[in-house]
Amino acid sequence: ACASTLVRGSVLRGLGGLLAAFAVIVLVVTRSMRTTLAMTVCLAVTPLALFGIVGLSRMPLDIIAAPAANVALPLGIDEMIHLGHRVRHARRRVGDLWAAWKEALAEMWPPILASMLIVASGFALFLLSDFPPTQRLGVLVCIGAVVTDLVVLLMLPALATSGRSTRRPET
Repeated sequence: ACASTLVRGSVLRGLGGLLAAFAVIVLVVTRSMRTTLAMTVCLAVTPLALFGIVGLSRMPLDIIAAPAANVALPLGIDEMIHLGHRVRHARRRVGDLWAAWKEALAEMWPPILASMLIVASGFALFLLSDFPPTQRLGVLVCIGAVVTDLVVLLMLPALATSGRSTRRPET
């Protein structure tokens, strides 16, 4: 098999396994299939966007640039965990799901964007390299960090609250 086929297979198995493990952990922690699906779909957006960009731009996917999604995904996982934790605590206080999300987002967007800027700044240094695969890794990680944050801050709250009654039933 050619090297690109091996790289593609490795990336697909690695990301598929990561997404499956993430879904199981979220399901155990949240005990909510809806939340699990929302978070897993949101997490899958980053590699789909990155590899879509790679395909559309006909960028070579080599062994150095291929792990870019694996670098960006833990950023999203960490952000989702912290944001979900804040939402859960806010929901206990305010009861209303959307109000809890608004409160959590108001508190968490600055550290989420700060961590993205730190990661993107660090990997942007790879653009100074004379080695094209290293440059591609830097570009893809920077794009992945931005996509991940947009998904966590915009798409996740929309998916997690869509079609739901926002008020928790009185017990």
